[in-house]
Amino acid sequence: MWVFNLNDITWTWISGSNTTDELGTYTKQDDTTTYNYPGSRKNAIGWYDSSLQELWMFGGFGFGDELDDGMCLSWYSTMIHSIPIFHW
Repeated sequence: MWVFNLNDITWTWISGSNTTDELGTYTKQDDTTTYNYPGSRKNAIGWYDSSLQELWMFGGFGFGDELDDGMCLSWYSTMIHSIPIFHW
């Protein structure tokens, strides 16, 4: 996961893979381990729910757990001890 800082116009890597074209890791649905994360993708849509402090992402094209293809999955991220945890 990367975070964009509006003040100094920089991206900072905070967790997960920091490489391009990375496959995702899919464990059990709604598993709260740090081993669950989406693959690299483009053209996804995302939004932040400030009331629940969750970052949501849907769809896009890129890498799932095996193929380079269109995606129809929803992911959301919560923070546990300052570490983003992904759920699908």
